Amino acid sequence: MLYPDIAAYENLTNACILRGIDFDCIPRALDAMSFDPTPDSDDMHSLRRSARRLSAGMRQRVALSEALLGKPEFLVLDEPSNGLDTLSVKKFYRYLTEINSKNGTTILISSHRLDELRSMCDVFIFMHKGHVMRIMDSGEMRDEMERREIDVEQPLSRLSALRGRCRMTEVLRLEVKRIFRMKSFWIILIVFAVNTIMWNT
Repeated sequence: MLYPDIAAYENLTNACILRGIDFDCIPRALDAMSFDPTPDSDDMHSLRRSARRLSAGMRQRVALSEALLGKPEFLVLDEPSNGLDTLSVKKFYRYLTEINSKNGTTILISSHRLDELRSMCDVFIFMHKGHVMRIMDSGEMRDEMERREIDVEQPLSRLSALRGRCRMTEVLRLEVKRIFRMKSFWIILIVFAVNTIMWNT
């Protein structure tokens, strides 16, 4: 979360202080979001303005930079590509792939952009009206994408007894416990308002 009335860069330094991490991680986080972190760059001049005065896209990039500070063990991102240009999105996801691989960071993304994330995630959770409809691994996703259709009305057996009786948070708590016993994962939480998603190629 950005504080709108202080400088965008100050939001980052404050986040470092609160988390007890060194300011040295700021340039890397900014670079991951396509900012030029050199002191006299145009980007750095922009970041000296209050967050309120930045464009929506730049505020999103600063907020994501803040999330990436240090070496987070677990990242929760809600529609992170909103407001970002195509090049920034690609660079951002490359960086997430890197920290997932090198640091073991587990990443939970809530998104409707299956096209952006289908090749990168390990676990896919499909939801409808606050209920988990299906949980799939990357192999199942690949198989169903080849059929150009994802049937979210066929939950995995471990969810069959829970579906319709548990709210979203209860089901996710069980699944996150299971996932965290494994290696670090990319997880995508797909929220749809339909029961079957068609993939058009």
